[in-house]
Amino acid sequence: MSDKHHFTLVVDEFAKLGQFVEMDNWIFRAVKAATPGPYTFILKATREVPKVMQHPKKRTIGVRIPDHRTTLALLETVGPR
Repeated sequence: MSDKHHFTLVVDEFAKLGQFVEMDNWIFRAVKAATPGPYTFILKATREVPKVMQHPKKRTIGVRIPDHRTTLALLETVGPR
């Protein structure tokens, strides 16, 4: 992975983001309003996220909650690990 790109974690519901990213109130509201949808948010990673998945300098990670039926079905089965 390049230091110019973020790893993107895809989850099937908003409630699962809290274990992976830190969100203050305004970020929480913005992400909640825009998801599910075609957006990837780059946010500060929690300590639960392995360092190899984080941006090496910024300690951030991309997160996304898709609204595609097939992707959601796969996530329900496999889920983030």
